[in-house]
Amino acid sequence: LMAMAVKLGVRNQVTFTGDVAPYRVAQILACSDIVVDAIHSRPGGGGLGMALLEAMSSGVPLVIAAKPWADGVVIDGKTGYQFQGGDASDMAAKILTL
Repeated sequence: LMAMAVKLGVRNQVTFTGDVAPYRVAQILACSDIVVDAIHSRPGGGGLGMALLEAMSSGVPLVIAAKPWADGVVIDGKTGYQFQGGDASDMAAKILTL
């Protein structure tokens, strides 16, 4: 993703946080425009992760790889967008929409 940000010329507008201490999550989300979850599968079937719950509770729009549970949670154009997992072009298009 970092290489894609450089290639697209947006590296200075994107922050890749990596691991974040729990006490900093709300602070980081408060200054976020969007939250991207590019993982299209998680061990054990993948569910609604804590990071996504925190982002949703802060009102930050999500751009996530499509997941079975997401249709009723991430509503395209309202609470964020879903993209086809593994499709970087689709992910980029959804990010640019926001």
